[in-house]
Amino acid sequence: MTFTPLNILQFLIAFQGLVFGLHLLLGRRGKRVANRLLAVLLLSLAAQMAANVAADLGWITRRLHWPQLLALLYGPLLYFHVRALAHRQPRWGLEHGLHGVPFVTAVALRLSDELSVATLAFAIFASIGTYLALSFQVLRHYRRVLEATHSALGSITLGWLSTTLWILTAVWCLDMLSYGSNLAAPAAVENGVTLLLFGSLLFLVTHMVRRGLQSPEIFAGISEEDEAIVRQGETADSRVDPTAEVDEMLRLSALMDDERPHLDPGLTLDGLAARFGRSPRQLSRLIRRQSGSHFSDFINGYRVAAAGTALRAPGDGRSILDIAFAAGFNSKSTFNSAFKRHTGMTPTEFRSQVATSPGEQGAAASANLGHRVSEIRRDEDRTSGSRTSDDVATLDP
Repeated sequence: MTFTPLNILQFLIAFQGLVFGLHLLLGRRGKRVANRLLAVLLLSLAAQMAANVAADLGWITRRLHWPQLLALLYGPLLYFHVRALAHRQPRWGLEHGLHGVPFVTAVALRLSDELSVATLAFAIFASIGTYLALSFQVLRHYRRVLEATHSALGSITLGWLSTTLWILTAVWCLDMLSYGSNLAAPAAVENGVTLLLFGSLLFLVTHMVRRGLQSPEIFAGISEEDEAIVRQGETADSRVDPTAEVDEMLRLSALMDDERPHLDPGLTLDGLAARFGRSPRQLSRLIRRQSGSHFSDFINGYRVAAAGTALRAPGDGRSILDIAFAAGFNSKSTFNSAFKRHTGMTPTEFRSQVATSPGEQGAAASANLGHRVSEIRRDEDRTSGSRTSDDVATLDP
C-alpha cells in the first residue's frame, strides 16, 4: 500500500515529535521539568501518528490501537507543562497523580475489551477541552502576578504560549469536526476536514519546535511570594494609617524623581522595595492604595513621562525606539501600549503634534501627557498642594 497525503502528514508529525521530543528530553538548557513534560507529550503524539500510519498500511489493527490511548495524557501533560513554565518552583503532590486516572481507566477497559471507539473519542475531547481551559486560567493568573511584581513584561508574559494554546484549541475543534464528519459527512468532506486537521497539527508541532529552538531559555517564573502579594491585594487592610501612607507615598515619589529607578528595564518590585526600605508586600500595598494601579502600570507611568520629555524636546533627534529604551522600556510594543494608555495617543502622534503645532495643539498634547501621568501621583498632589498637572507636565522624571 502506498503512502497517501494523509500518511505523509502523519509521518512528518511523528518525525518532528520524535526528534524534538528527544532533544528536549536529553537537553540540559531551559526549564528541565517543563521540557521533560513537553517531551513526553510530543513523543506520545509521535507514537500515535506512527501507529495511525501503521494501521493504514495494515501492519496493526485499524479499530483501536494502544497508542490512541495516549491522547488521554495530552491534556494533563499540557497543563503541567504550562504550570512548570509559569511557576519558579511549582509544587507537585500525590493529588496530581489523579490526573492520570482517565488514562489508567481506559487502559483497564481496553484490556477487558470493553472500550469502544466512541467512548474513547468522547473522553479525549472532554479531557483536552478541560485542560485547555485550565491552561488558559494558569496563564491569566501568571500575567496578573507579573503586573504586580515586574515593571518590564515583554517576552516574559509567555505570549507565544498563549498563541500555542489558541492554535491547539483550533486543532481540538477541527478534531471534533473531523470525528463528526467521519460519522455523517460524505467521503470528500471527511477527507478534506481530516487533511485540514493533520495539516494544522503539523503546523502546531512546527510552531512549538521553532519556538523551542529560538527561545531555549525562559523566564524563571513567578514565586510563591509573588502570588502572596497578589492575594494580599485582593483583601482589604483596615489597619493601615492613611496619613502615614500618604507620607510614605511622598517619600516614594521623591525616590522615583531623584534616583530614577524606572530607567532600569529590569526593575522589579523586590528591587524597588530594597531601595525604598520596605518589604515587597508593603510597597505593593502602598502603590495599589495610593495610585490605584499595579506596580507595572505605576512604573510605566514614570517611563512614559520620561519618554514624553524627550519626545517634545526640539533638539532630541533620537528615534522613538531609542527614546523608549532610554526611558526603561524593553520592547517597542510595550512602550506603544503604555504610552497610549497613559496619554491617549501613540508616541508618533504625540511627537507629531508637538513638532508641527508648537502653539496650542502642541501645548495641549504636552498638557495631556502631564495630566495622565499626574493621575498616578494624584494623592501626592492632593497632599502637598504644590503641584498641578501642568507642573507635572514640565517635570523631567
